[in-house]
Amino acid sequence: MVCSMGVTTAFGATAKASQDKVAVNGQQVKMQAYNINGYNYFKLRDVAKVMVGTPAEFYVGWDAGAQLIVLNKDWAYEGSTVLDKVNATGTKTANPGNGDVMVDENSISLSAYNIDGYNYFKLRDLGDALGFEVGWDAGQKCVNILSYSDAPPVYEEPSADEPPAGIGRATVI
Repeated sequence: MVCSMGVTTAFGATAKASQDKVAVNGQQVKMQAYNINGYNYFKLRDVAKVMVGTPAEFYVGWDAGAQLIVLNKDWAYEGSTVLDKVNATGTKTANPGNGDVMVDENSISLSAYNIDGYNYFKLRDLGDALGFEVGWDAGQKCVNILSYSDAPPVYEEPSADEPPAGIGRATVI
């Protein structure tokens, strides 16, 4: 018998440790991520840690009575901002995770998988719920997390004579 909470996801999906780079507002960070069915999944608290000090920072809590993860936008993450060590390689089995989440008093369900006892969330879903954008730079093989207050950062196309600098041109997806 299989029972899952939140968005229904495939049982026993294959999670491949991602080798993609990750950048937050142009700064590269090392985060453990898994690619499942073509999408990147991250630990919620790791995403909260890298968003500290950005316009899209958020608080992560747990409501034991309601059995819900509680997220509050514009509140600072409380806890260590040291990212978990990236040490996974190869593939793992990803089982349906608890995607039931309360964002600023609005109950939503997000795509989630449980890997080694931790819930991993689809990065794009988190961005939609929490106010940041997710882009992909194919040339740099880099996931770009963009958090800004007014206008998005401007990425210029490098000329054919120059090698790309930094993380390259971002494509918001």
